[in-house]
Amino acid sequence: MDCLSHHKICNAECCRYFSVRFTQKRLRDLKYGMTIRTKAELSEDMINYFILHGCDYNLKEKELVIVLGRFKYDFKNKRLIIFRKCNNLEGNLCTVHPDRKPKICTDLTEESVKNGSEPTPNCLLRKYWKV
Repeated sequence: MDCLSHHKICNAECCRYFSVRFTQKRLRDLKYGMTIRTKAELSEDMINYFILHGCDYNLKEKELVIVLGRFKYDFKNKRLIIFRKCNNLEGNLCTVHPDRKPKICTDLTEESVKNGSEPTPNCLLRKYWKV
């Protein structure tokens, strides 16, 4: 069982938001419209993932740039959760062939969840997750 084969059931919840870990103090200081610049040396694959979700990445400075005014967002468990669907999502189907997706999009499987990868709240794989 893998995540991609169930998007029509779960409405591709995992493709409709992403999250970034922050300290509690930094989360308290965030405000709508703010631009967040966080140092993050990301792989090309992860840079592509964040760009597909509407972020920018400054390659020279190695920083992820998120403009909060562009998105709805929330905070949970020291994570900034940003509700913005992937550019490749149409309805609940991904328009990109699996071998061209960012690795993070294909890594969630029953096995990875059993080994600690956290699924989204309504993911069908959540039943295998061990907190």
